[in-house]
Parts: sequence; structure tokens; C-alpha cells
Amino acid sequence: MFGSPESVDGFLTRLKACHGNAVFTVDYGAAEGGTALVDVLAGGINKGTGLAFVADMFGVPRNHVAAFGDSVNDREMLTYAGLPVAMANATDEVKLLAAMVAPSCDEDGVARTIQALAQMGLLGTAGDSSDICGGGSSRSSFSGQLR
Repeated sequence: MFGSPESVDGFLTRLKACHGNAVFTVDYGAAEGGTALVDVLAGGINKGTGLAFVADMFGVPRNHVAAFGDSVNDREMLTYAGLPVAMANATDEVKLLAAMVAPSCDEDGVARTIQALAQMGLLGTAGDSSDICGGGSSRSSFSGQLR
């Protein structure tokens, strides 16, 4: 949701009064020009719970999961991932959660970092679904390798 800071604050007050903990909000604050921006999600649902669900569905251990983020709505996802990566254009708060900082989005940071991880042998090979993110190989575990 976006609007003037006053209208967003009023909306959030009414939302919390009506729904309490059934909703979760991520407040980005006011952007340039004075527009406020807030994400509204179902309580207990965020990028971290989504990433955990997908990893579990495919049997990928948490320490074999990488996540890239740049904003406050990425906090839970980065906290879940075995390799949390902040983009160079990320907020300072997000960078504090990261094990490494990738080049900015404008510099193709995600692609460049994935390529670097592959060159280091930390990713599975193309076409080998049993080796997604390194499968069971101990050298492929992100935890501790890049922190």
C-alpha cells in the first residue's frame, strides 16, 4: 500500500484494530516525494517462510540455500538462508544480515554472484537434479564457507 504518510498510518491503525496479529506489515517509511510504502501480508507469512517451504518441498537443506535481498521485506528470507547475500544497493540493515555483498542489481549482481559460486564449485551441475546446490557434498555447504 502506498500514499501519504498520514493516510498510510491511518490505514495501518484501522488494519491492526480489525485484524490484530492476523496481518504482518513491512514499513518501508517515506520515499522521495513523501510517499509512504507498506507491505501487508497474512500473519506468519513472509519471504522466509516461503523460501523454507520451497526448500523443504525439494529436500534442500537450509545450509544449501542462498538468498539475495536488498530491502526490509527480505530480512526473514536472508535470516533463513544458509548463504544470505545482500545487494550493493541494499539498506544497511539488510547488509548486516548478509554473509557477503554482491554487486548492485544494476550491475547484474545476482547473476555475477551465482556465476562466481558455480566457479567455486558450490552449485550443482546443469541437468543433475540430484545435485541441486551441491546435494549432499560437504564442500557445497554454504555455512561457514563464505561468512
